[in-house]
Amino acid sequence: RNFWNKPVSFTLGSKTHTCMTELSRSFGNELAPGQEGTIVIQYDPAQRGAFGLVRDNLYYETNDSIEARKIVRYSVNIQEDFSTMSAKDLKKAAAATYSETEHEFGNVQKNATANAEIKITNTGKSPLLIRNVQTGSGYYKASSNMTEVPVGGEAVVTINFKASSRASKQESTVDVITNDPNNPVQVIKVSAMVVE
Repeated sequence: RNFWNKPVSFTLGSKTHTCMTELSRSFGNELAPGQEGTIVIQYDPAQRGAFGLVRDNLYYETNDSIEARKIVRYSVNIQEDFSTMSAKDLKKAAAATYSETEHEFGNVQKNATANAEIKITNTGKSPLLIRNVQTGSGYYKASSNMTEVPVGGEAVVTINFKASSRASKQESTVDVITNDPNNPVQVIKVSAMVVE
């Protein structure tokens, strides 16, 4: 909506990824004073080539004298679609078994680091693909030593905790996203007590 007393020009600017496309808008290149318009954006997760929570921005350039660049922020949780798999396919699929789904780091000194390893065993009948490993807090970082785990093989997810400079309990999650149709997103709870 244009709350200004003169027309506002609206031009599509840059975007953080090509998976976003403007399909249509209910107005031309500008909004008249008091006019409200709609822009339809298509977000193509297949083109994004990622799994889990992703954040992208779309920018519009305007003649607004206060804030010329308008930012449209997107948070998208991209998941794999297993709905077309038959019962036979499901029996032959990968299966992830985790050594633990909750890890307590215990007491960690301020500004110190602590590490943990979670083992993932492929107990299925097809290669296990680790699509992504994401953490819910900046105090935690996590990564896997491999992206494809053979049948009977084992991957290791390393979780690193960097304590803050203030004593407090730091809880978060680590999401491991795989092609296991029965458990595509395993949430691992992590916590640490930052002490003096």
